[in-house]
Amino acid sequence: MKVLECTFCLSLFFYDILIAQYVYHERHDIVVQSVGGTALLFPWTGGLNAPQFSEMDVNKDDINDLFIFDRRDERATIFISDGGAGVAGYSYFKHPLHFLPSLNSWLLIRDFNCDGIEDIFTYSLGYGGAKVYMGSYNAMTGWSYSLFKTIVQYPGFSGLVNIYIYIPQSDIPSLTDMDNDGDIDLLIGTTDGKIIFLENTASSGFPMSFAAPISNAFAIDVGNNCAPQLIDVDEDGLNDLIIGEIQGRIFYYRNTGTAASPAFTLIDNQWGDVEVRNGITTGYAKPLLTKALSGESFDLIIGTESGKVFHYNNISGNIAGTFTLVDSNMIDYERSKFSAPCMADIDNDT
Repeated sequence: MKVLECTFCLSLFFYDILIAQYVYHERHDIVVQSVGGTALLFPWTGGLNAPQFSEMDVNKDDINDLFIFDRRDERATIFISDGGAGVAGYSYFKHPLHFLPSLNSWLLIRDFNCDGIEDIFTYSLGYGGAKVYMGSYNAMTGWSYSLFKTIVQYPGFSGLVNIYIYIPQSDIPSLTDMDNDGDIDLLIGTTDGKIIFLENTASSGFPMSFAAPISNAFAIDVGNNCAPQLIDVDEDGLNDLIIGEIQGRIFYYRNTGTAASPAFTLIDNQWGDVEVRNGITTGYAKPLLTKALSGESFDLIIGTESGKVFHYNNISGNIAGTFTLVDSNMIDYERSKFSAPCMADIDNDT
């Protein structure tokens, strides 16, 4: 019996030694082809399910790289821009992303303190709001992130206590300079069709400090599932609001106030006669109005519940008319639902 015990122990000992001698290497040079024989560019990077796209100058060469956060498995992937001006060239960032903090549900990259270093906003798990990490970069040691706020708060009860700013886990808040004072404010579309606005009362370059939230801000109500975009629709120098909603329509609110003190008036509750339900009961429109496609005139890109991305044009000079549907499946992508488009200068051609 003792011989058997000794043999068993020695077997475990040598097994552990053998296993410990294995060295694993991550390889990306193995070619994978599609059915048609086309070599896939990045077949070993894990794929994407529900991606959010952001820009971040990861290697500090003054060119924004592509930062992808997959909401499904809460995984970050980075591609370095190396194609040069006018060329969409990217290489997979193979280094471990140990410098990133814990990320949950959604991610926004913003420089909230205006120091030229990207900071991170993400969902505060267990609190139901936004967590903030402040970024720093050193040429010798690289990137690092430190916790700045476990959850974004505002002073309540005459400043006696701090109150959490509630943001649903499924939502993605908008961080934008709402009042044109040089700092980032917080705009939240709610499931009941309204907007919550929190003004950043800190000066530009200082840590953010939010005033108490204004519920039902600007008296906006689109019914259900408010998805706002702040943009100068009529090109009068004032940011207006376009808002997607559950039925697949776009509401247009014109800024009838000033840049520093915006006020919004409903102009159209089905702007451009747009409707993206695509034969189903609901649409969950997520609008993106941009001049990036033509360079001169507006195009309207809309994400939908079905996953299809709609494309409309004939908007500039026709904001009171009917827009032209260019494509009801712009990028031929239906692998997941509730698409939410964004645009960036991918090929660095300014």
